[in-house]
Amino acid sequence: MVVRATPDTKIKYHVPHPGSPVEELKVAFCLTGASRSLPTVPVLRGFKKNVLQSRRYVAAAFAALSLNPTVPGVHDSNLTLANKLSNVLYVRRAMQRLQPELKSWVTVNASEVLAQYGQRSCPAGGGLQPTTPMAVMWLTSLYAMQRCYDLVRGYELGRFDNFAFDYVVRLR
Repeated sequence: MVVRATPDTKIKYHVPHPGSPVEELKVAFCLTGASRSLPTVPVLRGFKKNVLQSRRYVAAAFAALSLNPTVPGVHDSNLTLANKLSNVLYVRRAMQRLQPELKSWVTVNASEVLAQYGQRSCPAGGGLQPTTPMAVMWLTSLYAMQRCYDLVRGYELGRFDNFAFDYVVRLR
């Protein structure tokens, strides 16, 4: 059965009575991937104002960032800027500006990823070789998501009030 809304359809909203308890929506935001433009003022300001300081939910941020600026297909002029912004000092300063909503963050790199997953060989022509730049980039991205989720779970389990996020959102 399909119900269609017409212009005469009235939508009912639940408005809690004053003084009644309202459960706040708890959202964890996972920043993963290369740091790239994150340390710039417009990106930080927009992320903090529009995502972390929303009145519609309680936000907490977690980050697992790669400091490797190498991106296949990026022009040299953009790569110079990416190299500069991938400096750990700029990233650390950017993470400090996301306080107090930022709960935890880590950096990841390709050597850590290859050490975690190992140099697995694929049959000839039968898959993705983990030594190609594209494969390393994909593995690093997946590893960063895993690390960020570990940070979220560690935060939830480290609290003593059975705290759990309602949603976990991955951002790049």
